[in-house]
Amino acid sequence: MFDPRKALILAAALLIVPAGAAFAQSPQAFHLGPSDEIEISVWLEPNLSSTVIVRPDGLISLPLIGSVEVAGKTPEEVEIELQERFRAFLSDPIVVVIVRGFNNSQVSVLGEVRSPGRYSLQQPLSILDAIATAGGFSDYADIDNVIVLRPDETGIQRMRVNIKDILEKANEELLMLLPGDIVYVK
Repeated sequence: MFDPRKALILAAALLIVPAGAAFAQSPQAFHLGPSDEIEISVWLEPNLSSTVIVRPDGLISLPLIGSVEVAGKTPEEVEIELQERFRAFLSDPIVVVIVRGFNNSQVSVLGEVRSPGRYSLQQPLSILDAIATAGGFSDYADIDNVIVLRPDETGIQRMRVNIKDILEKANEELLMLLPGDIVYVK
């Protein structure tokens, strides 16, 4: 039997693969944040479907239901919440959320690099990739003493990374960066 919900989800999965889709394969689920662009499709309701950008306060605004907090939630969690909210107006709403732009996923590379700054994290990025993106080490960099600051639920996790060890040992595992990480090269 034809299930329109499954058909819509399958069509979205097959036709639209965002540039940062690699996040979906990582062990940590992608969470929406300010500046991310999302497309919201409500089955058979084109007037309720739209593409929106998450505001700095973490909210989006939609017809009928108003403002909805989406920051910190996965696209799947937002789909469930929107279906519940639209249920007050529609008998059996089917909602699909597609991430169009991962504008919130950034890392900062600071200190003794040639081009310090914030860089978009459109795909998984190792600490070496991030430093290369920032132009590489300056002449004064202490590659034995690179710090990665990673915000988490308990505060900020601090990790010391010895780049020289990584470069000299073939079996050394590369640290993969997450959105919000700060790499500081002393």
